[in-house]
Amino acid sequence: MKKILLSFALLNIMFLAVNAQGKLEIPIIATGGLQLDTLFVEDENEVVIDTIPIEFELSSDDAEQENDAVDTPYDDDLDAGWEGTEGDANTLTCGMRFQNIEIPQGETIDSAYIVVYSHEAKFDDDVAEITIYAEDADSAHTFDSVGFNKDFLLTDRTATTAQVEWTVAEEWAIWKPYRTPDLATIVQELVNRDGWKSGNAIAFIFAGEDQGASDVENAREWEAFENIADPEDEDADGNPGDGQNHPERVPKLVVYWGGYVEVTDIQHQELATLEIYPNPADNGILNINLENAQQTEIEIVDITGKSVLNQSTKSNHVSLNVSGFNSGIYYIKATQDNITYTQKVIIQ
Repeated sequence: MKKILLSFALLNIMFLAVNAQGKLEIPIIATGGLQLDTLFVEDENEVVIDTIPIEFELSSDDAEQENDAVDTPYDDDLDAGWEGTEGDANTLTCGMRFQNIEIPQGETIDSAYIVVYSHEAKFDDDVAEITIYAEDADSAHTFDSVGFNKDFLLTDRTATTAQVEWTVAEEWAIWKPYRTPDLATIVQELVNRDGWKSGNAIAFIFAGEDQGASDVENAREWEAFENIADPEDEDADGNPGDGQNHPERVPKLVVYWGGYVEVTDIQHQELATLEIYPNPADNGILNINLENAQQTEIEIVDITGKSVLNQSTKSNHVSLNVSGFNSGIYYIKATQDNITYTQKVIIQ
């Protein structure tokens, strides 16, 4: 019996659609204007050794709020969560607006999430408790001086009934992509509105929560539209930032609707492995080995996108009886901690 070991890497994401109906990938976009700035490069003694001129487009479709006050309208990162040091406690809230959402009114939302790129490396004990909701409006206004000012904050916008709790308790590497939990209930509530029209805009609010006094920063920072890769920062391999704006790192909303099934292929995972055998499965039994023995949701999806088996396990090994399945191609999806590992298998 030949075993096939499949390694998957965190958030080096490619998307494969089965029985496609509708999929949108919408980044935050420029709303007008240019920013001229100068990046100061310092040595280890904080002495300026170089300057880098920067020019980049601006967007009023992302914004930050600290406590009950407007924060900088144009910044290179977005903060959400809680900073609770003694004598300096701050609730951090950010907003992200996505335009041109071409989904017809009343369509069924299968899944939705936002991909963000970390602005800072974070340890897993920097746990951020964030509540995600959207503005309850047919088409949300941007965060300009009318839609976001000292008298009208992000938290003053009427909230959707649907809300999603996001507990971020994982290690983040700088300039790497991470995704929110499923936001389908929020998007569904909006497209079900009588006034919703295809092409409208949605403004998501990421509200931090008071987590009490803490020696760690219970907040996460991700790249804004106006992001700059600071040369004083380094990636995990020691490579410094290039001092440039990176459009590929702006937040992106991904929505699947109308029966569109997502299969996420995540390769070279260093934290967990998925072992499936035999493949092809020719004896009616499919074995899955997981590196971590924790709560795992197993799903098998056929080539039409139909879910044909669902099973939960807390073991690092599960054997699935597939003897009643028709011969053909299937996809095995194993979900742990909001991360889904997927692999194609053949059942004979």
